[in-house]
Amino acid sequence: MTIRPFKPEEMGQARLLWEECFEDDPSFLDWYFHYRFYPQDGLGLFAGQQLLSDLHLSPRKIKIRRTLYPSAYLIALATKPTFRNQGLAKRLLTFSLRHLATNKIFFTFLMPFNIEFYTRLGWEVCYHHHLYTLPAGLKVNSLNNLRVYQSEPSYAFLAKIYHLWSERFDGALRRAENDWQCLLFDHFSDSGKIWLASNETSEPLGYALTLTPSKTEKQLLIRELAYTNPSLAKPLLAQLSAHHLGTALFWTAPAENNFCTFTPTAVRPVLLGRITDVRQALEALTYPPINFKCILEICDPLLPENTGKYRLMLTAGQMQVLKTGDKVADLRCSIGTLTRIMIGTTWPKEEVLDGKLKLNSPELLPLLDILFPKTTNYINEYF
Repeated sequence: MTIRPFKPEEMGQARLLWEECFEDDPSFLDWYFHYRFYPQDGLGLFAGQQLLSDLHLSPRKIKIRRTLYPSAYLIALATKPTFRNQGLAKRLLTFSLRHLATNKIFFTFLMPFNIEFYTRLGWEVCYHHHLYTLPAGLKVNSLNNLRVYQSEPSYAFLAKIYHLWSERFDGALRRAENDWQCLLFDHFSDSGKIWLASNETSEPLGYALTLTPSKTEKQLLIRELAYTNPSLAKPLLAQLSAHHLGTALFWTAPAENNFCTFTPTAVRPVLLGRITDVRQALEALTYPPINFKCILEICDPLLPENTGKYRLMLTAGQMQVLKTGDKVADLRCSIGTLTRIMIGTTWPKEEVLDGKLKLNSPELLPLLDILFPKTTNYINEYF
């Protein structure tokens, strides 16, 4: 068996395997395989010429601690049913992580079909959504000059609003035009609608991507609500409620909405993240201009080359990471815990309290919280 990127003539096999394993609409797959899934971005596990398992490593630009980095969204891990439970998916994932690390991509993320399957292999939950259920006839202080209306898709308007909105988050995906095309194609495949908010001069101020409620649910699903100013969120929600009389609102929102007085009904884990290469990841980040050093021990259940002790030396904000044979480590954690700390899903002190970050030198904890503060991260992409 061999693992390698696809050749153009093999994409038909990739399409057939996708159809065998998933239930996506054929029109969406026509678009996806023509405009989104390119041969060089897919890896296939072959027995001779037969494709047994594959994975799309969709290239994305991701913001981590307010700096953009190349990344990969791992989509549609699939194995032919007759070849499952033979370790092929694990073998393909291992190859994929090394392939990404070789290409200087130190972080990857995915939407899991089974969280436990991936956490056993070193992924951890890194992105959450807050879920709000708001009553029908929502009443809040409105803005007299805010107009909310159903709109045709306008990449320029949506992209401008999303850019201003996502600037509030330390971690988010950058959406290029092709990303918007994919998101909206998927949205309209689900009979979704776009609502645009503007002022009296028709300046776009916000948008909502909604899914029409069924006759039995009586609940409008707000897949994404974005706005140029946080003060617009509640008036926008109120006007959406007014457009859907007798219908409750179900809003999927970023995990931290400090301006919002609504109480979430649930917090849902959405995406898992993982470091591909410890040294690359830690040296790529931006740090405050301080000095720091320690010995960090990492355990990686999938990539043994990541397992071991590392000497971290931060000098005036520049990090150098070297593997070392030192016997005693100041800090110990899994590759998944390091990922969560690195991208700001959690504070180091929270991981210590949970027993996932072990400290032999407790005096380092205040410095770790300075180097790796918790941040607001948000990703809302499905493909």
